[in-house]
Amino acid sequence: MGFLADESTDRKVWPVTRYIIEQLILPKVLDNRELKLIGTGDYAASVYGTAYTGMKDVIDGTNLTLVPLPSMTGQNILFTTPRENFIRLINRNNDASNITVESIDRQIKVFADWHESVGFGIEEAVFASVPV
Repeated sequence: MGFLADESTDRKVWPVTRYIIEQLILPKVLDNRELKLIGTGDYAASVYGTAYTGMKDVIDGTNLTLVPLPSMTGQNILFTTPRENFIRLINRNNDASNITVESIDRQIKVFADWHESVGFGIEEAVFASVPV
C-alpha cells in the first residue's frame, strides 16, 4: 500500500486520493441525490401483506404503472402524474462536475458543483393522496 502514498508528491495527486474520490465519494453522491436531495423520507421496513410491493405494479384497468421512488419510502403520500409532466433538470454529465481537490494542513478537501432540480410542468396534472 506504500506506493499509493508517495511522500514526495502532494497528497491531492496520490492514487489513493483518486480512488477515494472515484470509488467512495462520487457513488455516495448518486445515493444522496435520491435519498437526501429529492425526498426526505424515513425508511420503514415493509410489513408482509400490506400496501405496495416495491415492484412496478400495473394499476388495474389501465396501462399505467406505479414506480417507487426510494426517497418516498415510509411516507403515507402517494402521487401520480404523466411521465412527461415530471421534470428533472440535471448537469449535462449526469454527475458532480468541476471537481477540485485541495491539500491544506495535511488534509485533502474535495469540492464539486452539483446542479439538479425536480418538479412538475403543470401542477394541475399532479394527483396526490395525502393523509390528514
